[in-house]
Amino acid sequence: MNFKSSAIWKSDLFLIAALFSIVHLVHFAILLSVELYMSSAERPFLFDWYSMLTGFSNALSLNALVAAVLIFLQLVGLNNSAGEWFRAGKMLCLTLPVAPLLDFIFHIANFKRYTGFKNSFSAEISVLSRISEVIIPGNFGGVVDVTLGHRILFVALSLINAGFILKYTRSYIKSMTVLVASYVSVCAVIGALSPSDVPPTTILKNLVGLPVAAWAANVFLIRRIQIKQTSASEA
Repeated sequence: MNFKSSAIWKSDLFLIAALFSIVHLVHFAILLSVELYMSSAERPFLFDWYSMLTGFSNALSLNALVAAVLIFLQLVGLNNSAGEWFRAGKMLCLTLPVAPLLDFIFHIANFKRYTGFKNSFSAEISVLSRISEVIIPGNFGGVVDVTLGHRILFVALSLINAGFILKYTRSYIKSMTVLVASYVSVCAVIGALSPSDVPPTTILKNLVGLPVAAWAANVFLIRRIQIKQTSASEA
């Protein structure tokens, strides 16, 4: 692989990483604003730097893991067009702040009262039960309560993933498979790894390594794809 082609895929990764970081900041700022608004309107909200930093770190880890899973599905689904993964990646990043913004709009419009996120962990509740409730609301008696804005976001992310697969492969089967896999994957991450009733540092300790490992696998695939495409073009 020559220097030019190497620089291209590295610049794509840097662009996605930078965009994701900026968008996550925007997402967290909107989410925090919604919580602060609710504290003055309906319920108390304890603000301190420790809680904000741990909350930010947990959300960053979860969002990075979700992004890694969705990009992995893109790389697999696109197959010979996998070099276009970064186009979908940009769209996925830009969609992230939609969730808390929609929740706020729904609340002030009296369409859906904002009650926040809840994911209760206990010995009596299996991981599969929590995941199934994220996939199908009310499937296990309200153990997991995902806001409407975030449910819409899960669907939107899945549609974006499937849409890019359809655009570049023209395969409805692949597109529908990625659509379902994307939605189930996002729900699985949220249901299994985002408890709301345990100390945030406990979540962070158990979660922080997963997005790193997932993105390491993605980087390996992206590099391998670039080498393959470069070799084919030089042949």
